[in-house]
Amino acid sequence: MMSARDRIKRFGRLGVREPTLRTVSTRAERYRAELEVAVLSATGTTLHATVRDLSVSGFRADLPQALPVGAVARMLFPGGRTKHFRVVRLEGASVAGEFFAPFTDEEFDRVLAGGA
Repeated sequence: MMSARDRIKRFGRLGVREPTLRTVSTRAERYRAELEVAVLSATGTTLHATVRDLSVSGFRADLPQALPVGAVARMLFPGGRTKHFRVVRLEGASVAGEFFAPFTDEEFDRVLAGGA
């Protein structure tokens, strides 16, 4: 059986022409996503967001209210996984963020599969 990551790689991998987020050491491969998540800001505000693309080290998401560059928050994924992140760029209605700790391969596959 094909893993969620392999399925997305085969049918919906993003191109690498202009990455949403650049990491210090390497560019992480990004995958299309339509994940509904909760973003918990440092001020205690909870925002509902849609993650549009995801890598083991970061994401791009549409938020109803932009967080400023440099803001630190937590993202709660389906299935209960939580990741702390820092906002690194604003792109119109989208926010690009970098996780403080990358996903493991197993965690990432589960999140891509919808939190199973």
